[in-house]
Amino acid sequence: GITQGFRAPNIEDFFPQVDFTSFEPNTDLGPESSLNYELGLKWSLGRTRGELIGYWSEYEDLIARANTNPRQNRNLNEATIRGIEFAIEAQVGADWLARLNATYTHGDIRPLDPAECGGAASCPARRTPPLFGAASLRYAPASAWWAEGQLWFADRQDRLNPGDIGDARIGAGGTPGYAVWNLAGAWTPTPSARLQLTLENLSDREWKTHGSGLAAPGRSLRLSWRQ
Repeated sequence: GITQGFRAPNIEDFFPQVDFTSFEPNTDLGPESSLNYELGLKWSLGRTRGELIGYWSEYEDLIARANTNPRQNRNLNEATIRGIEFAIEAQVGADWLARLNATYTHGDIRPLDPAECGGAASCPARRTPPLFGAASLRYAPASAWWAEGQLWFADRQDRLNPGDIGDARIGAGGTPGYAVWNLAGAWTPTPSARLQLTLENLSDREWKTHGSGLAAPGRSLRLSWRQ
């Protein structure tokens, strides 16, 4: 499909509330516009089904943080954002279900002022996520309960915009990749009630998503009851 997009600046664009730095309001911001292309494929073959989606977006007058002191949001850039999303699940035998999903994004900006890219005509878009995704394997021999192993993963992101390098949440080294293992299980005694137990980050690994200012929790145990 092909679509056109339009986004007027909101109050957060005009008067950003951010940490780690100071910002000057800008009430002269104009709207962003985009042209988007998307192609998708879904399939179902026996006990396996999945989908693959590719997209390409061209942006004009993209609102971004100017590398000024204090910082300020401005209509600085043209940008190209493209990526792929993939998901698949397969029933293995009568009792097992395997799932995998992954997302890849590649973004570049072309600033009106080359200084925003360190003098270059283009550079990576700010806070572009790395390849990331999740996988799981569920054992459900009965309708009343199931148990599942989970993996959350992401590649290292060191393809950085100059603004990322100056951001205390990212820095010159970028964001390390991670592989986080979890266990979960649930018991459903009635159709409207469920008890679930989840043990996250089994290896107590230090990790965080790209652009986050806080590390994710270490090893943790969650117990929930829904009715």
